[in-house]
Amino acid sequence: MMILLRTLKTTALFLVMTLSMIAQQTVEQWHQFDLLFDSPIEYSNPFMEVGITATFEGPGGEVLTIPGFYKGGNNWVVRFAPTQIGEWSYTTVSEDPQLGGQTGKLLCVKNNHQNVHGRLMIDEQNKRHFKYEDGSRFFLMGAEINWLALIDMQDPDLVKTRQIIDMYADRGFNTVLINAYTNDTTWRRGKTEDEDWGPPPLHAWPGSPDNYDFSKLNPEYWEHFDKVMDTLFEKGMVAYIYFKVYNKLVDWPEKGSKYDELYFSYIVARYQAYPGIIWSFSKESYYEPDHDYILKMLDLIASQDAYDRLITTHDDNGRGKDFAFDGEYGQILNFYTDQTQRDVHNNTFEDYLRKEWPISNMEPGYQRGNDGTNTYGGDNISPERLVKRIYEVIMAGGYATYYYTWHAWDVVRTAEEPENLVYYQYLTEFFGKTQWYAMAPADELIRGSENHCLANAGSEYIIYLGNGGSAPLTLEGVSGHLQGTWMNAYTGETREYVGISNGTNLLNSPWSDTPSLLWIRK
Repeated sequence: MMILLRTLKTTALFLVMTLSMIAQQTVEQWHQFDLLFDSPIEYSNPFMEVGITATFEGPGGEVLTIPGFYKGGNNWVVRFAPTQIGEWSYTTVSEDPQLGGQTGKLLCVKNNHQNVHGRLMIDEQNKRHFKYEDGSRFFLMGAEINWLALIDMQDPDLVKTRQIIDMYADRGFNTVLINAYTNDTTWRRGKTEDEDWGPPPLHAWPGSPDNYDFSKLNPEYWEHFDKVMDTLFEKGMVAYIYFKVYNKLVDWPEKGSKYDELYFSYIVARYQAYPGIIWSFSKESYYEPDHDYILKMLDLIASQDAYDRLITTHDDNGRGKDFAFDGEYGQILNFYTDQTQRDVHNNTFEDYLRKEWPISNMEPGYQRGNDGTNTYGGDNISPERLVKRIYEVIMAGGYATYYYTWHAWDVVRTAEEPENLVYYQYLTEFFGKTQWYAMAPADELIRGSENHCLANAGSEYIIYLGNGGSAPLTLEGVSGHLQGTWMNAYTGETREYVGISNGTNLLNSPWSDTPSLLWIRK
């Protein structure tokens, strides 16, 4: 009888604990989680008439107030990603009595996803570089696939989307440049081949490109965008999201209007919980002549993002404008995004000297198609010329993005791997072994106009010989001998190198007429 009673008590306790665990949702740290709220009240336009926010209180007194978004039907969502392990409680606020005053608790447990590292942020110890919230290093290597969210709209499994994301992730890329919305290109207007994805079958707003209803958003479009974001999240890829693009046949809401603010606010509410986010006001923001308008929208993004995701804007340095280094503007931006294809090393280094923050050249060049063709006219170059430009950006202390002509815009040939994309796998694996974030440009140590040096004086150096061959390297403050490893930028082949010390060292690359890197360390 005692045994039976004890068993019954144990069973009852187990059931109570199980029910308690079911009632309290469990979420992994930094993983986005949707809290769904319903209201029976019918609204003529729920996007404009009612909102919802939730305030989350977590371990260590952390408080996050996160705006929600209208999902469709009678549903609103607050998308939340806990930043600390432990118990979180929340309370909602809304004009709608069914949506406001809702309370609950969540239990945040340890992140077990090897590709998830928390918020992408500026490294406060090395302010020209990035790192993740868990301390992991982030060497930005971007791929421009602006149309990524507009392919596979009629495939719930996103087969082609996954194919191209996997292609770049497997070659060392960790960032995708993606438009929140775009429509079509003038050089490939309409459906020109099977994988011409513009104009898309779904649009950001109800209606058609010549007659959008800007007072609402199109939930079906954004549900597809969610799937793309989830795929990037699973692969550990950062989404560099452009809110606008000015030359892709989009009739945007009147700038600064309540409908324009609705569009920006909706994107921030829906996607800020994803840890790998970079907000960019626009691609080629120099097309926007109104500086005050850009500033207003950057303010809106920053004010509504509870997680303080990184903010930039793509190339405002044109047509007589250069706002990114201005005091007011520069206080909102976290790093500088430029585009230039000429003298990329010197241009990057000049920007590097202007301010202590990360510098990125998102368009150092455009790789021609495998068949020798290109999307449209311009400077379409070989894989070898492009990778050399990208090395020149990196060796000036910056970061770069890769652009393949048949992946960047509305024609996305998802199964076509660009010729020699493997160059970037070699590049990222090489730098991943180094402490590049502790080095600074030091070209004064190496001779040759196409040769460059990054240095942490006395302990670690990266040498780049643009054409291989030989070059003298002068070192000071080195204790004893340093070891070195050569890498061929085109083949990934490595060879060990010894005997480097103070004074002048004549470096001899194992390869002539081939870009060569030498990693020198204690």
